[in-house]
Amino acid sequence: MRAGENANAQKMTQKMVELTDEKLVIEMTMAMEIEGKSMDMPANRMEHLKQMDEYKPADVPEEEKPVVKEGEETLTVGDKKIACKTTETTSKIAGSAYWSKIWMSAEVPGGLVKMEHKSESAGMKVTTSSVLEAWGDK
Repeated sequence: MRAGENANAQKMTQKMVELTDEKLVIEMTMAMEIEGKSMDMPANRMEHLKQMDEYKPADVPEEEKPVVKEGEETLTVGDKKIACKTTETTSKIAGSAYWSKIWMSAEVPGGLVKMEHKSESAGMKVTTSSVLEAWGDK
């Protein structure tokens, strides 16, 4: 993140600690650097209860319907090559532009290998990404 001329950075690590048919438990840690000073935040556990069986998007106007492209790519996580299915989505809603790409694989718990999202609205640009760095017994 950039604020004026000062560059700030943060790294968020999410670790899946439990996955059942009823819930998902994630442990999140964060390290930040603000104006050259490093700070580690304490771990935080989040429990997400199952909310629905299948996502069904609401009807949207034709001009706001997203363009979706599906494909396949191989990503490297640690020393492992992971075959992924990709979904890339582009949309414009009420003057704001959105782009996202998700890499999924049944080879990793929870399925998510990588996710990128970019949005632009009223002159403000936001980019976020999540990347699997490791899994298993660590």
